[in-house]
Amino acid sequence: VKNDTLHAANLGDSGFVLMRPSASAGTNMLVLESEEQQHYFNCPKQLGSNSLDVPSDADTYSSPVKEGDIVILGTDGLFDNLGLEEIGDAIDSLGFPLAADEEALSKVANHLAASAYLRSQDKKALTPFCISARESGYNYTGGKMDDITVIVAVVAADCKGIGVRKQSPNPASAFYLPPEAFAMEDIDDEDASCASLAKSTATPAKASFMLGAGTKQVAGSPDTVFTSCTDTSFDDMEDDEDDDF
Repeated sequence: VKNDTLHAANLGDSGFVLMRPSASAGTNMLVLESEEQQHYFNCPKQLGSNSLDVPSDADTYSSPVKEGDIVILGTDGLFDNLGLEEIGDAIDSLGFPLAADEEALSKVANHLAASAYLRSQDKKALTPFCISARESGYNYTGGKMDDITVIVAVVAADCKGIGVRKQSPNPASAFYLPPEAFAMEDIDDEDASCASLAKSTATPAKASFMLGAGTKQVAGSPDTVFTSCTDTSFDDMEDDEDDDF
């Protein structure tokens, strides 16, 4: 985010959505949605040793943003299993408008990742992947098991909502939800533990960048974005694509 404008580049079938809280509607409205890039169905563009795709193949986006705007970034494991309306409903269910603090952002990221994981195991669900498969001539029903990474960000005026954590003995492991986090019938009642990633970006002031538990100070500006990250990893993926966003 620079000068009140969101700039993004996306290659492959990972993606993002920009949503804006509407006080009159009492919900978050879609402002911008990235489009997945595929050579053909289920064969996304990607960067890797066996791919002819290059970074310049990425689609670029820009959009004005306002304080309170929400950015959801995710791999195809999120967007193949949850539609935009479901993502919006999930955000609204955890509080409207969404607070720009670490706890709230972490809760939304965890909720979306868990919801996508549970949907991926539903063999009867009508998912975005299922719809795309049928449009391409395949008889497919249900979710799609895949890597699921979710990053949630809120545009905010400052970074007062972000605290400083002590260094964890193993910060890298904090980015992965334990398997038991998904063994639940009602994800709304479950508080899955996961460390968050909080990031602020800017131009004359100080902002902090948090990775797991460590903190360092970086130069910043009044344009600040808080992000919270949940990353779930599975061994039984259907493909090995390197999705880039």
